[in-house]
Formats: sequence, C-alpha cells, structure tokens
Amino acid sequence: INYLVVANNKNFIFRMSAHSENKVKLKREYVGLNAIASLKISPKPLFFDDSGKKFENEILVLEYVAGDKIALKNLDNSMIKQLAQIVSKIHRFDVRKLKLPIRSRNFEVDEILDYRDKFRRFVKDKKFFEMYNESIENIKKEYALFSKKKRRTLNHSDVQVGNILITKSGIKLIDWEFMYLGDPVREIAYIFVDFGRIFTEGEKQIFYKNYLKVDENFKEDIKIYEKIRYLEGVYWALWHVLKIKNGLMQEEYVRDTSVAGHVNF
Repeated sequence: INYLVVANNKNFIFRMSAHSENKVKLKREYVGLNAIASLKISPKPLFFDDSGKKFENEILVLEYVAGDKIALKNLDNSMIKQLAQIVSKIHRFDVRKLKLPIRSRNFEVDEILDYRDKFRRFVKDKKFFEMYNESIENIKKEYALFSKKKRRTLNHSDVQVGNILITKSGIKLIDWEFMYLGDPVREIAYIFVDFGRIFTEGEKQIFYKNYLKVDENFKEDIKIYEKIRYLEGVYWALWHVLKIKNGLMQEEYVRDTSVAGHVNF
C-alpha cells in the first residue's frame, strides 16, 4: 500500500506491505534500490523499518518522483523503443555484488504447482482440478523445450504500464519489491504478455531492435515463457479474487474496492 506523505513542504512515498505473506519484499526493494541508484531509473530509498515497533508490517520511505503514468493509447513505437532501452540497462547491470533472491528457470512452474493447495481451501469443483492437472502436464511439456543456455541478470519482475512514470528526466520504474536475479527472457515475456495489453509481433520486433543483441534461442525461450506466463496469470488472478472474497487481504487494500472490481482487473 502506498501513501503520499508531505513533511517540511516535501513529498515522500510511504510504502507498507499489504499483507504478511512475504515479510521481506520491502527490505529487498530498499537494498536493491540502493545498489542500482547509479542507473537513475528508480526512486531513491530513504528509510526502511521492519522492527514492528510502530507498524505491524515493514515500511519503506522513498523519494517522490513527479511524473505521469503511461496511457496505453500512447504506447507507440517511440515509447516501446524507450522501454526496451530501459530494460536493457537493467539487464546489463553488474549483478556480481547484488544480494538478491535468485529465481530458478522453473520458478513460474513451481508457483503454478503451489496454487493447487491454495485452491483446495476454497474450490471444491472436481472438474476445475481436472482442468488444472491437465494444464500442469501441458506446461511441463513446454518447459522441457527450453534451451540449455544459462543466463542471470537483474530483473525488475513487474514491468507493466502501472509501474512506469514519464518524468522530465526520462522513464522511471517504480515498485521494485519483487526484484530478483534470474533469466532475462522471463522479464521480456512478462512485458509482452502483461504490460497492460499484449504486444503485437511488430511491437516485439521494435523492442528486440532497441534491446540487446539476442539469438534465436533467446527468442524461442521467450515464446515458451509467454505460454507459462499466460497460465500463471490466470491462476494468480483467481487466487487474488479468492483472497479478497475470503478476507485474506488487509482491510486498507480492499476498503474502496469490490470483488467485482478485482475480477474485472
């Protein structure tokens, strides 16, 4: 949850975890943002506290970045070019001294498998689980087609329209709480699928042209991750709605929303 705080005539962003499922994500963001400050593509971290003395969950204070969100109708070739250049900066960053979580190549597959026990808490339909099991078998077949090449870069993990600001000094990315080290093809597949709308083939080519030099194995691995991401996104959305419907999210997060609103989202 984000709050705009004004103190001494200055604006700050006050971030608090919306739930306690992941108690280290804001600390990760604080450490990571300090490490990549030289890239100048993110807010500066100012303060972090996870003592629990004043707040139940961890808190993070960031500088306020003045800018406008991207409107999807303005996502043209020029904007995609800028996006690719920013992502290339992230993926070129020297990660040898970065102390961040490392995601294995099968991270999303493991996450999809984890949903089984979560769904069983609230879903009793046998046909649903037959469909779920079939989807798992299909994804495992896709996963077996990955190239053997190992890659490890910094990843933002949530590069989408809601986390990009257009500022006077250029594009800034916000919400780095899930940043990690891992295969960059995962990040690009996420962008192509979950940016806010699905990228066309032409837009993907513009992105590649302004990103880094990549081979065909790289592009083929992205296609596989796209399929995995589509499925993981469906199950994430279902679990998100189930959490809200069954009171598992903090009140502040759902106070001014409805289950129907989250279904539409």
